[in-house]
Amino acid sequence: MATEPDRVTVGEVSAPGGQAVGVNYGRVLQQRFAGPFRLLRQATIPLDPLPGDLQLTDPAEPDNPVARFRGRAELIGRIDAFLAWCVARRRGGYLLVEAEAGMGKSALATYLAFTRAWPAHFTRLAEGRAPATARLNLAAQLVARWRLEDAAPGGVLPDRADATAWLYGRLCDAAERRDQTEPDVPVVLLVDGLDEAPPPAAGELPLGLPPSLPPGAVVIATTRPRTIAIPSGARVVERIDVENSANRRDLLDYLVAVATTDPAIGDALRAARLSVDAFCQTLLDRADGVWIYALTVLDEIRRGRRRPTDVDQLPEGLAGYYADNVTRWRGELGDDGWRTHGLPLLTTLAAIREPQPAATLATWADIP
Repeated sequence: MATEPDRVTVGEVSAPGGQAVGVNYGRVLQQRFAGPFRLLRQATIPLDPLPGDLQLTDPAEPDNPVARFRGRAELIGRIDAFLAWCVARRRGGYLLVEAEAGMGKSALATYLAFTRAWPAHFTRLAEGRAPATARLNLAAQLVARWRLEDAAPGGVLPDRADATAWLYGRLCDAAERRDQTEPDVPVVLLVDGLDEAPPPAAGELPLGLPPSLPPGAVVIATTRPRTIAIPSGARVVERIDVENSANRRDLLDYLVAVATTDPAIGDALRAARLSVDAFCQTLLDRADGVWIYALTVLDEIRRGRRRPTDVDQLPEGLAGYYADNVTRWRGELGDDGWRTHGLPLLTTLAAIREPQPAATLATWADIP
C-alpha cells in the first residue's frame, strides 16, 4: 500500500513499490524512506532549517525551498562534467568546492541537496561535526537512495554502521546496483563544511570518509581553501573566487531577485525613494563580491536596523564591515563597558573554534 511521502532532503519522487518516476525539482516531498526503509530516517539529520537560515526561501513560492538561489551555473556545469567523467572512465574521486568564509558554499550545497537525489551531510547542523554521526547519516541515505535492502534488513542498520569501512562497503554496493539499474548515473555523497569537522588522525580524512572510492562514486565537499588533503585517486578542486566576474554577477542577480520579491526590502526601498538597480549595485560594490556581507546588510534593513540610504556609507569589503561593527559596539558600551564586557567577549569569540550558547560565552569571558 502506498504511504504518504516523507519530508526529507532531495527532490526525487518514487512511485509505490519504489520505482523512481522522475525528479520534481523545487520540492522536498519524496518516498525514499517509505516502506522497508522508513526506520532509516531515525539515523538521518533533517535538512529542513537550511533554506531559511541561508535566505533561500521565497514566501511566494512555498513549494520551492530554494527559490531564491541564483547563479553558480558555470560551477554546477563543471561539477556535472566531473561526475560524468568519473562514470565514463569508471573512476572514483573527490571534488572539493573551495571558497573563503561567507562566499555561499553552504547555499550552493543546500541547492544541490534539495534538487539532486544525493545523500547529503552538513556539519553546521546539530551533531553534524561528529564523525560517527556523519557517517551514519550518509550511510542511511545511501542505503535508501540505492535500495540496498540486504544492508539494512527491515530498515534496521546493523552494529558498526557508523564505521568508515561500512560506509565504503555501501558505496561499493551502490556502485554495483548503479551498474545494474542506472549505468549512467554517478553515486554521489554531498558534504558541506568539511573543514569544520574535527582534525582527523594522521592518514585519515575528515569525518572518517573513505580515502578511496569505487568506480563512478564521487564525494562532493565544500571547504575553505587549502584545508583538506585528498591523498589518492581522482580529485578536482573548484574555486569560488571573490574577484571572479561570475561571482559578482551571481551576487548581483541574487540581490535584484530579493529586492524585487521580498516585501520588506521592496517597501524600504520605496520609502527611501531608491531604485532597485542603484541599491543593488551600491551594495554589491560595498560587499566587494562577499555574499555574507550583502546578506547581513539585507537582514539589517529587514529589521529596521539600517536605512537603505545608508548603504553607500558602508565600508568596502568584509574586514571593513566587521571593523565598523566593532567600532559601533564599542561606542554603544562606552569605555567602561567596553573594558569590562565588550573586550572580554570579543577576545573569547576570537579564540573559540565552534558556535557556543550565550551562557557558555559569558562564563568563559567571565562576564554577566
